[in-house]
Amino acid sequence: MTPTQLSPIQIDALREVANIGSGYAATALSQLSGMSIMIDVPSIHVATVTDVARRIAGPDSRAVTLSMQILGDLAGHTLFVLPERNACLLCDVLLQRQPGTSGLHGDMEQSSLKEAGNIMAGSFLNALAAVLGWMLIPSVPTVLIERSDVLAATTGGQTEEVLVVETSFKFEESDVGLDQLTGVFLFVLDDEESISQLFLAISAHPT
Repeated sequence: MTPTQLSPIQIDALREVANIGSGYAATALSQLSGMSIMIDVPSIHVATVTDVARRIAGPDSRAVTLSMQILGDLAGHTLFVLPERNACLLCDVLLQRQPGTSGLHGDMEQSSLKEAGNIMAGSFLNALAAVLGWMLIPSVPTVLIERSDVLAATTGGQTEEVLVVETSFKFEESDVGLDQLTGVFLFVLDDEESISQLFLAISAHPT
């Protein structure tokens, strides 16, 4: 099986998992930032990393990727990808700074980004593990800041199809100016056995 062979029922099941995971992530990020945060999942679909990179930023713009290995009952990895500007705004939120204050290369900024990636990956994997009864744990995140065209080559995903979970952050404070803070969460399995194993499990748990 390949990701494009997912049935509408399987897509709905994965969307439900993503929605549950986004709820966990929103709670954790709200506690970390001291700000009420909601995370919407507008869509879940299949694409290549190249396609995602082009949508996130133009070829001459930079994207920020938080990469984590999946440990446990599946072999794979996750990528949380944001345009560079959005990653800076996310640092501002997590470090409780005014929007437009943070860069990305300081120790505190790098640490906050890694924590955000860990929360996003951990929340999604916890939700998936709860549905399927598996053990799924993210590794310590690594941060990659590259032009979007370099991103696809660096992650080895030029032609590989991956599950893409769109994420949109919403903030309770109307004057915070962060209504366009969006990113994508990519779920990548490393081999055909893991792909088949996941799809068969999702088929057995349609809701």
